[in-house]
Amino acid sequence: TQSTFCSGRIYHFLFSVSVKATEIMAAEGESVTFQPDFSGPRTEVVWKNGEDKLVELNQNYSHYYHLADRASASFHSGSLTIRELVESDSGHYSGNILTEGKYHETRFTLKVSRKYQIRTIYVKMLSIEGAPGRTSAPCGIEVWPSSGGGRHLGWRLHPWVPPHCLTSSCIA
Repeated sequence: TQSTFCSGRIYHFLFSVSVKATEIMAAEGESVTFQPDFSGPRTEVVWKNGEDKLVELNQNYSHYYHLADRASASFHSGSLTIRELVESDSGHYSGNILTEGKYHETRFTLKVSRKYQIRTIYVKMLSIEGAPGRTSAPCGIEVWPSSGGGRHLGWRLHPWVPPHCLTSSCIA
């Protein structure tokens, strides 16, 4: 709220700025890069998680308050990268760039889900082109939560299966 005195009267002005947060989904162990929606000259870059400062940068220095072992920030681009995500990294992040005495804020909501490594099973292969005599291969199953509340299921073939073998697949 801002008050202005004019001709013996006080006028109150209410200013409200709505900033929509970009939602980012990631799994544990992955990396995420937050890129602010601002380009141009800057004098300072500050990244926060909620109200807690993560990093403060200017052209001459950078100071990490949290996540120094897993985070890196760029003054030039204004970006923040967090590596080896864990579920507790979920939250609200904001990038504040100071230019000409004004802060420009970009907000993100990060949701980190656990990645479950279930087990390795052995399966029969339909066919493996170029690998005569091999009829089975270890195949890893990975399951992780999806944004809609369901689960994603992924198969991972053993490394010896050539990438060009389009006819190979995991079959339970």
